Amino acid sequence: MYNENKNNNIMTTSEYNRSKSSITNIKQLFPSRTNDEYLLELKKNPSIYRTYLNWPDKWKSRFLEFMEGKKSLP
Repeated sequence: MYNENKNNNIMTTSEYNRSKSSITNIKQLFPSRTNDEYLLELKKNPSIYRTYLNWPDKWKSRFLEFMEGKKSLP
């Protein structure tokens, strides 16, 4: 779904430029983190961290790559 505007969802040039600049600032909203920072987040919940530790190394690395935005999970 989308939010309609007065112009039947047609953006003016200035509206488009505003939306485009907000897209380029996504890294300010979601800064990238290191693997250590992701693991610290997992350690805040011991049961989730234990689950992570029980995964094979292949899945651990895939999970961290997913968190970095490099890969998707199956």
